[in-house]
Amino acid sequence: MKKKFTFKLILIIFAAVLALWLVINGVILIVNNHKQKAFDAQMVEYLENVKLYKENNENSINKNAVIIKVTLGDLIDGNYTKDNIQNPLTGEIFSRDMTFCIINDNGEYTYKYDNGVDCGNTIITYTNTPEEMYNGYLYTQVVHIDFSPLEGLEYYIKSSVPSTADINVNFRCGSGNKPGNCFGISSTKQIEANMWYRVSGDINLTYDEQNDESGIIYTLTTDEEEFNYLLNSSISLIDRTSPVVVLDTPVSSTNSVSVKIKSMTDIETDIASSVCKYGTVIDNYTTTSMSNARGKLSKCSINYILKDKIYYYEVCATDEVGNIGCASGSSLIPSIKNPTIVYSENIVSVAFGKKKKTLTYYIMSTVPASISNTTIAYCGKGLSPSDCINSKITELTANAWYQVNGDVDVIYDELSNSEGTLYALIYSDGEYASGVSAQVK
Repeated sequence: MKKKFTFKLILIIFAAVLALWLVINGVILIVNNHKQKAFDAQMVEYLENVKLYKENNENSINKNAVIIKVTLGDLIDGNYTKDNIQNPLTGEIFSRDMTFCIINDNGEYTYKYDNGVDCGNTIITYTNTPEEMYNGYLYTQVVHIDFSPLEGLEYYIKSSVPSTADINVNFRCGSGNKPGNCFGISSTKQIEANMWYRVSGDINLTYDEQNDESGIIYTLTTDEEEFNYLLNSSISLIDRTSPVVVLDTPVSSTNSVSVKIKSMTDIETDIASSVCKYGTVIDNYTTTSMSNARGKLSKCSINYILKDKIYYYEVCATDEVGNIGCASGSSLIPSIKNPTIVYSENIVSVAFGKKKKTLTYYIMSTVPASISNTTIAYCGKGLSPSDCINSKITELTANAWYQVNGDVDVIYDELSNSEGTLYALIYSDGEYASGVSAQVK
């Protein structure tokens, strides 16, 4: 009964809190709507004042101008509106610098509040790859320039860094602080650095060439009469330099190839990830050996390989913005031949072949014997050598594995009537590679 009461109490409290929240937010919404309506009403009044200002100054207004700016201060000084009017949205007095515009659209006039968009303003936005810069660099940056689409306006661009436009440009207008006289050029999309171009309207500029210095894009919208809207915006650094991968000489055994990576560097944006791939056909890397999704590999390992086969490998690094740099090579995987055994009276000679640092050699006799050279280690009595410990002897215990330095003669007592088996094994990098056995008497 107590649990039901507690649950009901929680529901009542939740409902009360929700109701209070709805009331508070409802009041806020009503207040904000009221403020917005008051602001809109004031803007309508101001625009009527701008219209009256234009009509009263008809003779002095430039008929060829597309956009004429009028400030609230102009209206106040001309007695078209009152001073010290409170902004309903902020509670502060409307600034005298508030701007309105008179737009001449082929003789048809409209009046607007200058909200940063509707009065001939240019809007610049970006598409960056990747979205976030690294060390100030991007892989590619596209600058979108949206001009005000009013008849009678002319549009100009200038970039301090070369770029590629998405539309053709046909007029070049000098390299000064502002456009000069324009000259017709062969239609092109290649934008030279520090050169003004007259364009027909909205344009996108792509930056995808190496750039280690910050740049600026300039735009000018003008009616060649009274309206001049000059805007500038920054251009990012661009990294198009691939990482540098340097590989060491591969170390091959019968079971693997190990390629040490000497260095993996990228000056501008650092290494983000790396990968090692390999295959038996050149430039066809079918197997991923290793990958590091968060940085640099130290080596590339190729395992479980085919004998007497050339393996081609490639190590690639990707930097933080997407550039990829690779280094490649190849290595022959030699096969290891079985040890050979030669009988001579009571001596069995074991030849392991050419000695290599990556190979180790083992023998085991099922009957006691002696050998011509001392052993290196004793390696247990299991099915295969293991857990070796240093041991330098010449007398072999039956059924025990011993590591030897290379070719060896195993000597059996000629008076012994025992029969047994001699085993000789070769291991490569700790794994079985080849072996042979022989009957002994």
